[in-house]
Amino acid sequence: ASVETRRITDEEADTVGVCSFRVEHLTKFEKDDNGIFKITLDFLGKDSMRYLNTVEIPKIIFNNLRKFVKGKKKKYRLRSRSSETAKAHRG
Repeated sequence: ASVETRRITDEEADTVGVCSFRVEHLTKFEKDDNGIFKITLDFLGKDSMRYLNTVEIPKIIFNNLRKFVKGKKKKYRLRSRSSETAKAHRG
């Protein structure tokens, strides 16, 4: 008897790359008791490996990123494919 195997595509596994990073992958914005600004990232990366990490970021980036995602749907992509297309046309 043979066992049939198939590879799960990135789309099926909902893996994340630069062009598919969405609002829902930024799971937490916080300022700790020491005044350190942090964001938590949670997504499936290459080979469907979960990436879960809280990182320190400068206050200006924290504020700008929080403003940028405010009111956007969870599935909203933070970087659209059109920005890649525009970049390619610039040379």
